[in-house]
Amino acid sequence: INKEQKILFINENAKKLLHIDDEELAGKDLIYVLRSHRIHEYLNNEVMNGEYREIEFTLNYPEEKKIRLYKNPIKERDGSNTIGTIIVLQDVTHVRKLERIRSEFVANVSHELKTPLTSIKGFIETLKEGAIKDEETALRFLDIVYNEAERLVELIDGILTLSELEGKKGKETKERIELSTAIDEVIPLFKSKAENKGVTIMKDVSDKIGYINGSKDRFKQMIINLIDNAVKYSKEGGKVTIRGYLENNTKVISVEDNGIGIPSEQIPNIFQKFYRTPNAKKVGVQGTGLGLSLVKSIVDLHKGNITVESQENKGTKITVSFPIGKNNE
Repeated sequence: INKEQKILFINENAKKLLHIDDEELAGKDLIYVLRSHRIHEYLNNEVMNGEYREIEFTLNYPEEKKIRLYKNPIKERDGSNTIGTIIVLQDVTHVRKLERIRSEFVANVSHELKTPLTSIKGFIETLKEGAIKDEETALRFLDIVYNEAERLVELIDGILTLSELEGKKGKETKERIELSTAIDEVIPLFKSKAENKGVTIMKDVSDKIGYINGSKDRFKQMIINLIDNAVKYSKEGGKVTIRGYLENNTKVISVEDNGIGIPSEQIPNIFQKFYRTPNAKKVGVQGTGLGLSLVKSIVDLHKGNITVESQENKGTKITVSFPIGKNNE
């Protein structure tokens, strides 16, 4: 722009960033392009001071974006007078979003680690102060310490697994996963947990569902997390149903319970790391809030899709589907 803030030149990337369709902008006021009174005011104050500046602002039209603005003066050959300004715009929306996610992640991890560690520390201090002499009390406290340590291990394992999946670290595995067999291998793991709640686990998987290629361990971990959630959130005497079938050129697996359900407004959040629904907290169900994040990452790893249907006090159905192709016959 010149010293009157008239546009001398604007490149195609700037037009694209600012959603400007006009072919000819030379000679027009800068405010016409930016549509931001804050930036206009800033440039009025700064444009002729002959110094480098950078600021960050929010562009609200036609969509909200975080923009980093760099301003550098154009001077006469002898450096005496400022005759214009070069303005460089950088879209930092994605960067700021990642920074926010990272900050929230660190805060959540710190909170989740602190809770069991505080509990462990408190019970150990109580034991050291004399409770260890009472064998019954000591054993009860040690059980609590052990459970909290297990919770820490589960949390850290979940974080490491998510990090590996999202960072796509490690060697990509292409094993043949017989879907019905893999489900059969997982169900017995929940026999005791289900019996303690009087929950019945039903399997209805078509013999024609066949296989997919991928990581068998990851696939089984996905099924484990889905069944674990279904049993965990089932009511006493409830039922968990695992189905597998072919539909519209896809292999479909669903895990359904008739438990506490999820409020409809909360469904979009359930795949976020550390997110736990108010219903889960209300009924006192323990968890790290990482289970469904892991499920989503594993589904993505296998090029699949995941959907959720749920009604409060009626139950939840989570469905994953994998397209049939040369790798999934």
